[in-house]
Amino acid sequence: MASASPPSNFNCLPNCGVCCNLVSFHPMGFDSLFDRIQRDPIKFLYTKDGVWPITEDLTCCFLSKEKLCAIYESRPPICVLFGTIPKHGCPFLFPDGKPRSEKQRDKLLQEQEEHVKRLRENIKEYQERYRL
Repeated sequence: MASASPPSNFNCLPNCGVCCNLVSFHPMGFDSLFDRIQRDPIKFLYTKDGVWPITEDLTCCFLSKEKLCAIYESRPPICVLFGTIPKHGCPFLFPDGKPRSEKQRDKLLQEQEEHVKRLRENIKEYQERYRL
C-alpha cells in the first residue's frame, strides 16, 4: 500500500510556532545545525532517539523570537509532516489549508498542552532515573 504524500498546499500560519516543541535530532545532523540555534538549550538529553536539546520553555531551540524556523529547509520529518496528518494536526488549519472551527482549535490546543505536560514529566523522570 502506498503512503499518502502530505498536501502540497499546506502552509503554516506566519509567526505561529505553536507546534514547535521539543524534537530529537540525529547527533551528526544536529552538529551541522548547531550554529543556527535561536534559543539556548539548558541541557541536552541523549536517548536512543537521538539528541534532545532542552530549552527552558520546551520549545524547539531553532525557533526564533519572531517564531520563525531557523532550519526550515532542513527541518526534521516530524516538522515537515506536522499539520498534514491526523495524528499531528495543526490546531488552526486543516491539511487542505482551510481554517478549523473554534471548538476544533481549542480541542487540539488542549491536546498539545497535555502533550507538553507529558514531555515535562518524561524529562523529569529521565533526569531522575539517570541522575542528570
